[in-house]
Amino acid sequence: MFLADINAERLAMAADLVRPDEAIRAGEGDLVDEVLKLTGGRGPDVVITAAASGAAQQQAIQMAARQGRISFFGGLPKDAPIIQCDSNLMHYRELTIVGANGSSPRHNAQALRLIADGAVPVADLITHRLPLERVLDGIGIVTRGEAIKVTVEP
Repeated sequence: MFLADINAERLAMAADLVRPDEAIRAGEGDLVDEVLKLTGGRGPDVVITAAASGAAQQQAIQMAARQGRISFFGGLPKDAPIIQCDSNLMHYRELTIVGANGSSPRHNAQALRLIADGAVPVADLITHRLPLERVLDGIGIVTRGEAIKVTVEP
């Protein structure tokens, strides 16, 4: 499993939690070339983009392996929702792209149950816990990409 992020601090925090085979600083060099080198030219079978980045979505298409699956988990801004899609890559590699958005109340209840039961550990994902009077500090921390998750606690 590979993990990539533009923000070095956020990448380091996430890598400490999930322990990927490789943590790649996107924006330093060619991400697609790096991933292809790491996979012996094959590309990953599954690529998940979890950022509001058209460039990340285009890179996912460029790096995915033959019959690869791509999940666009991060939506794009309303003023820039269009990406370039190499149709030949889609066709000849037989790629599948799916969007992933939101969850139902049933999904939320199931997720909360799994968290409460300890089946899904999440404590490490919360990198900052702030009191209500520091909510603006929390917004700044998130905006600067210095956290994975921030909670504001009354």
